[in-house]
Amino acid sequence: LSIENMMQVLKDENGNNGYTEALDMWKQFKDAGIDFQSRVFVAVPEINFNGGSLSFQLVAGLEDAAKLEAFISKQFKDAKIEKMGDISVVSLPMVSIGWKKDAVMMVGKQTAADYGMLDTEDMLLDSSAVENNAPVLSTDTKQDIKKYFELKKDESVASIDVFNELMEKPADVAMFTSSESAAGVASNPFMNMMPQVKELMADAYSTSVINFEDGKIVIEGDSYVGKKLGDLLKKYAGPVVDMSLVERFPNANINGVTAFSFKPELLPAFVKELGVEALVNMALSQGGVTADEIAKAFKGDFAVMFSDFAFESKTFGKDASYKSVEPTGKLLMAIRIGDKAAFNKLIGLAEKEGGIRREGNRIVPVSPQINVEDGEMTEPMPQLGVFAGIEGDLLIISN
Repeated sequence: LSIENMMQVLKDENGNNGYTEALDMWKQFKDAGIDFQSRVFVAVPEINFNGGSLSFQLVAGLEDAAKLEAFISKQFKDAKIEKMGDISVVSLPMVSIGWKKDAVMMVGKQTAADYGMLDTEDMLLDSSAVENNAPVLSTDTKQDIKKYFELKKDESVASIDVFNELMEKPADVAMFTSSESAAGVASNPFMNMMPQVKELMADAYSTSVINFEDGKIVIEGDSYVGKKLGDLLKKYAGPVVDMSLVERFPNANINGVTAFSFKPELLPAFVKELGVEALVNMALSQGGVTADEIAKAFKGDFAVMFSDFAFESKTFGKDASYKSVEPTGKLLMAIRIGDKAAFNKLIGLAEKEGGIRREGNRIVPVSPQINVEDGEMTEPMPQLGVFAGIEGDLLIISN
């Protein structure tokens, strides 16, 4: 795997201009004094889905600051290098770049959701591209450079044991994610009104290690939960995963299988931990069902199987003038039914509400049709491509 090889995608039938220019830029960048033999970190320290903001950061070792300054001066002729103590900083329309004697950092911040129509090269080289299409990316990232360079250990990711354990593993690529940040828990005002959610998501992380071996890519991943959520999951863990759920699935073109088990009482317990038990019970009571009845309806054994993944070419229009390539595959879910009376009550309520139609052991998901002329609802029609049925004590759902 190399940068040069990855750039091959820039070649097209119209010529290799994009590839040649990118390759030339990479050759110059390789000699810009950056240490590419040691680790390069890319981070997303801030995601705010509610406000549409996102910041990103790149950190690498620096071998020769003079070479980096020469590269920046050549590529961005109007760029002005400023000093912030022992940090040198240059602000560009899209990012700020800062460096000390042994490290270089790039920081960018998106402050509006829609900047995808702008040409990236224009944004880098021409500040008017930003002004004419504002708002796009914030240039006020110099202070972020200073803040990040001066972080104390207990303020940084280096204070998290899971991250440090990941850094000890041999990896061509290592990825660390805070589930709390990824879910927007920290920045979502609605989540701030539910402190129980923040407590449950605290100290929840996931890590992945990717290694490029001879002819294959090997990926290993781990997920971690905090103490509160961990205690809840342990309390309601199923006794054993029921692998008999997958034994009747054909193995000819299997792509993947996942099977899991938990005590159904986890669901009402989870709702209670979130502090929304009263609201959920109020909503369920209107349908004539309780959270406990939903839990009783299922035994807690689940399996999902996926096979025959492929890409299919499809044509549309009278003259087949429109073409698309779409992924296809066979997906099947098997769910073990628990208390038959509670399960039949749920099915009956769904049928009464018009979401399904029962035909013997077949369960047909339906959706109401709207008469275009008068806007009235007509007879519900089956949803194409969704199949469900009851086989003994199993609920089977498939595409």
